[in-house]
Amino acid sequence: MARPMKAVQREPIGYRSVTVRLPQAIIEALNKIDKGKRAQFIRNAIITHLKEEAKIVDLFTSDKNSKKRSFFEYGPIVITTRLENTGNVHVQPSGVIRVSNIFGNEVTSFQFNQAKGNVLPSSIRKFEHAYDKNN
Repeated sequence: MARPMKAVQREPIGYRSVTVRLPQAIIEALNKIDKGKRAQFIRNAIITHLKEEAKIVDLFTSDKNSKKRSFFEYGPIVITTRLENTGNVHVQPSGVIRVSNIFGNEVTSFQFNQAKGNVLPSSIRKFEHAYDKNN
């Protein structure tokens, strides 16, 4: 019978707890290993199964009436990105969005996902960013 073991990964902002069920044979083998090496073995076994991965499902611009457009004479411009988390842990996307004019010159740039929202595993999340030259 497998018994649950608890591993905790400490980070500067808090901690995460993972419960792992191991077969009895592995538990008996781990009990023969000294404690420091046992913790390292369990940590490596858990980390190799973590998969942080996301992909862009949709990326488009629209006007204030939610009509998709790629050319704008005036604002506001709403930049919508839909991301799918294809991994098995939370993903917190970040980066910079750069807005260019018709000549390729950068008009402005701003942080993507400034609110630090997460995308949950096996889900899609929509992020919207509005740009208005007057603001």
